[in-house]
Amino acid sequence: RPPPPPPPPRAEASDFGAPFSPEFRAQASAARRREADALARRLDIEHATALMRGRGMPAWARAIVLACAGEHGLSPLAIVTRSQRRAVVKARNAAIWQVKDARPVLSASQLARWFNRDHTTIIRALAVHAEATDARRYSAFNVAGKRRRSAACYRALHREEPPQ
Repeated sequence: RPPPPPPPPRAEASDFGAPFSPEFRAQASAARRREADALARRLDIEHATALMRGRGMPAWARAIVLACAGEHGLSPLAIVTRSQRRAVVKARNAAIWQVKDARPVLSASQLARWFNRDHTTIIRALAVHAEATDARRYSAFNVAGKRRRSAACYRALHREEPPQ
């Protein structure tokens, strides 16, 4: 049995007349990166939308989450997943507040189902966003008081005991 034929030679830039200039190669590379980024963004939006739809979130609330992600320059997938990055949490709190502001009758439990969080996390998110932006308060949660109590507990736990 004869060996398989060798693969055809790869086309080189010089095979097309003149070699491609470095500027042209840089432009082509940038265009490929832009196309890949656009595809990744579209897939993130589709995945986030599917997650939100699976949690029973209505279209008007999904639109708010997508708009909020765009305002903060983040992927909507980051908002609806478990990310704890500061920028993502800030955007998620804003999205939760905007959904609640659009329909104030929604309970924390319903919002928790939609955002895959505990209802107490939703209450805190509403309070933190309202305090940070001087927006309407939908929760009686006292953010400043909680921070003071947490700091006092931390200091009490980490206080050095005097030597005996």
